[in-house]
Amino acid sequence: VRIPNLFYFLGKPLKHGIYNPNAAEIRMVRSGRWDYPCEKGFHHGVSVGGKVIRFTNAYKHFNVNSISEWFLKTNQYTEHDAKKNYKQKSSRKGLAFFDAFRFFVKHYFFKGGFLDGFHGLVAVFYFMLYHLTLQVKFWEFQYKAGLVKNEDYLDPIEGSKR
Repeated sequence: VRIPNLFYFLGKPLKHGIYNPNAAEIRMVRSGRWDYPCEKGFHHGVSVGGKVIRFTNAYKHFNVNSISEWFLKTNQYTEHDAKKNYKQKSSRKGLAFFDAFRFFVKHYFFKGGFLDGFHGLVAVFYFMLYHLTLQVKFWEFQYKAGLVKNEDYLDPIEGSKR
């Protein structure tokens, strides 16, 4: 069953900007007929073998409950995706900041993030940083591939995981 979600950010439901009114995720599955391919990266969703129906009523998706949680999740997700995909992805290092700026303009002005007030501004800004962080991590892993560990750099300090 695919269920739409009401996207909450820091305790407020967002209805514009980064919110997608058509977003719906598979949340109910038949036993033995599904796969969760998160090893390919976060946000890839559940895969099912069979028919998928869609509910009309939404559930509350509490995406981020604090800025501290946002930083933990962003670091965990971008680190995982960058490590798994840096060989296949282009870092777009020359365009990373332009892409981030374009993301902000698109979601804040054109998709109406400003209509969600200060929550909308913060949400669009932080999701812009998420995408910028991922691009910079792609570049970082590609750059480090040509360096010698313990001579040119040290392993980073591990942070908390959610």
